[in-house]
Amino acid sequence: SRFPGVLQAAFHALFAGDATPRLQQQGAALAEHISSHAALPLLDAAGAHLLAGLLRVTRGEATPGLRPDAPEAVSMRSHAYGALAALCRRAPKLLAADSALPTELFGALRTEEAGARTPLHEALAALAKVHAPGAGG
Repeated sequence: SRFPGVLQAAFHALFAGDATPRLQQQGAALAEHISSHAALPLLDAAGAHLLAGLLRVTRGEATPGLRPDAPEAVSMRSHAYGALAALCRRAPKLLAADSALPTELFGALRTEEAGARTPLHEALAALAKVHAPGAGG
C-alpha cells in the first residue's frame, strides 16, 4: 500500500520547515484527497493523526509566517475543512468524542475569509450529523 507514504508526503508538504506556501497548499489538497478516498481500514488506523494535522491547519499553526488572509492560507484552510467534512462522513467515530470541535468551528465562522467559508459550513453540517442524538458516531 502507498498509503503511509502518501500521508507522510502530505504532512511533509504541510509542516516541513522548508515548505513554501504553494507546497503547503498542495499538501492540504492531498490531505483532503486522502480523507475522501483512502480505504476505510487505513483511514481508521491513521485518522487520528490526520485529524490532528488538519486541526493544525485550520488553527493557522501550519503557516505561522503567512497572513491568515493570504490566498494560500485561505486555500489551505478550505482544503482542511473539506477534509474534516469527509472524515465526518467516512470515519464519524473519530470525531464523535471531540465535543469542543463544533464550538471551535463555530467560532471560526466569525473570522473566516470568504474563500473558506463554504467548506467550513460543510464541515459544520457534517459534524452536526456526527453529534446528532442517536447518530451512534
